[in-house]
Amino acid sequence: MTEMLLPTNPRYFDNHRVMDLLDAYDGPKIYTFYTTSNDFYFAYYVDDNGIYEEWIFTPTSESTINRLIKNEISIRSFFELNDVCYLTKLNKGHATSVQKVYFANLDADYIPENDVFLDYATTLFNIKLIKENISPKNTSESVVGNLVAHVRKLFKETMRTLRDEDPALQGFQATPDFYYNGILAGSVNIVLKPIRPNPLLEKAADVIQKVASGELTGVPKKVLERVERFLIPLSPNSNSKMYGFDSIEFSGIVPDGTTSKKFLFSLTSKTRAELQQKYGATSMTKSVTLTGILDQGIASAEEFVLSKLESNDLQLTFVKCQFDSRDIEIEGDIDEVAVWAFMKVCSLGKKLRVTGDFDMKDKILAVQSVQVEG
Repeated sequence: MTEMLLPTNPRYFDNHRVMDLLDAYDGPKIYTFYTTSNDFYFAYYVDDNGIYEEWIFTPTSESTINRLIKNEISIRSFFELNDVCYLTKLNKGHATSVQKVYFANLDADYIPENDVFLDYATTLFNIKLIKENISPKNTSESVVGNLVAHVRKLFKETMRTLRDEDPALQGFQATPDFYYNGILAGSVNIVLKPIRPNPLLEKAADVIQKVASGELTGVPKKVLERVERFLIPLSPNSNSKMYGFDSIEFSGIVPDGTTSKKFLFSLTSKTRAELQQKYGATSMTKSVTLTGILDQGIASAEEFVLSKLESNDLQLTFVKCQFDSRDIEIEGDIDEVAVWAFMKVCSLGKKLRVTGDFDMKDKILAVQSVQVEG
């Protein structure tokens, strides 16, 4: 016989399923979830004293949440409508204590004043790894890190290709400014939130959803091919012990004028198989280390040319290198300044040893590390 748990029992909130992240800053702060008994709740972050996190969980409905999202009611008014709250202490994602509190008796400092509304109209990406019986504690950090890296690379390459194809987007940065918010309690959700608005990033999100969903109207051929090829390493691999998820679900919101537009798509092992069949099963990138001289005349904050290459298996004499200064490792006597500026000033007469993934089709090296020799 299944044990009947009440909300005052901490185990009632274990393994809840996060539905929609509504706000995040240095980690999730407001979200909705379903309990294992399918009760719908709103989660509101209160504090973290280093030993446990304190949250307010309150039962609600999707219609009330929609009113909150549309700013028809303030955050305080939302709690007044629901009345009953559960003040919950979480330790490593698990509830350790729950106290039932009526809103009228809740500490006044826990809830903002009545003129504070939910700031929901911002770009936000939520990635959920889906597999039966999976939980954060049995998901390795290497899997999470690998997935985040692939997501950033997918968006970066899509943004660069879109910028090359559309003159109206030339002035925008083609590097996605994500910060990683970690794994939400009770489910394997990875949250990425851009630091600042960028129309190019929002355009990329729209295009990636179209390609993943098979709605290709209006997607330039070069952009389509680029997105599809970078979706391959991101799609689940049923033959991988570490990366063998059933599917990976992407959801988020992007600004659309004065409102916001939701997007949702998922990748499965079928996605990987179909794309590999289309582009060939052989690897499209190769990990390489190349040594050469920086071409001083062709260098910017995102790319440079390495020329006069020493003997290499690829038989290249020069190579175009693209990089994100926040992603690559810098070795040697290097000041922490912009990488391209450092290389232009400090590498005169010296060789650079560059390691990264070489794109066999586009002949571009995605830089992972740089070392100055001599």
